[in-house]
Amino acid sequence: MPLLFDAHNHFQEFPDPAAAAAGLRPAVCCATGPADWEEVRSLAEAVPGVVPFFGVHPWSVAEAGRDWLAPLGQLLRDTRSGVGECGLDALKAPPLAEQAEAFKRQVELAVLLDRPLAVHCVRVWGPLLDILRASRPLRFLVHSYSGSADMTRELAALGGYFSFGPGIMDEKRVKARAALAEVPRDRLLFESEAPQGADSPAELLARAHAAAEKMLGLPAGSAAEISARNGAEFLGSLAEGR
Repeated sequence: MPLLFDAHNHFQEFPDPAAAAAGLRPAVCCATGPADWEEVRSLAEAVPGVVPFFGVHPWSVAEAGRDWLAPLGQLLRDTRSGVGECGLDALKAPPLAEQAEAFKRQVELAVLLDRPLAVHCVRVWGPLLDILRASRPLRFLVHSYSGSADMTRELAALGGYFSFGPGIMDEKRVKARAALAEVPRDRLLFESEAPQGADSPAELLARAHAAAEKMLGLPAGSAAEISARNGAEFLGSLAEGR
C-alpha cells in the first residue's frame, strides 16, 4: 500500500504510536489539551511524517484550567506544528460560552503564527462560522465533516478544507455522505480518525478512499491522490519538502 496522507488522528492514544502511523505520511496528529501536548511532541520528533497539532479540544476546556494559552503559544513557536484540535460541541460540557472563548483564542493564535487549524464541530455551525469570519484564519480543516451545502460554501469561501473519515462507509451516515458530494475537489481531505475501529489506521483510511470513489464516481486511487495534493496545500510550510 502506498503512503497515504491522514488529515486527522490521535496516534498518542495507541500503545504503539509508531506502528499505528505506518503507511501514513504525512499524518496530522492532534493533541486534545495540555495533558497530551508533550506526548504528541515526542511522537512527532520520533516518527517521520507525523505533523503535530497542539490545542485544547472543546471537551477538555474545563480540565485545561485558565493558564493554558501562554504555554500553548510558546509550544507552537518552538515547534513546526499546527493548531488544534479545537472547536465547539453542542453535545458535550463545558458550557458553550467557555468553549467559544477557548476556540477564539486558538483561532487567533493560528492567524498570528500563520499555522493551519484543525477544527471540531458538532451541531454548532452558526457560532463556529461567526468566530471564523471574525478572525479569518488562512487555512483550516473541519474534521469528520457533515455540514449542509450552504455551510460548505460559507466555510470554503473562508479558506476551509473538509475531512472525511471511515464513517462515510456507513450508509446510515446520510449527512456526512451528502456533505461529501458538496465539497470542492480542491478542498477534499480524508482521515483515519484513529483510534477508531479494529483495523490499522492506514487500512481504515484506504477504505474511506474507496467509499468516496464509489460515491463520487472517481477512478480508483483518485481519492488518495486528491487528499495528498490538498493536504500539502493545507499544511503549507509544515508539509514534507517545503
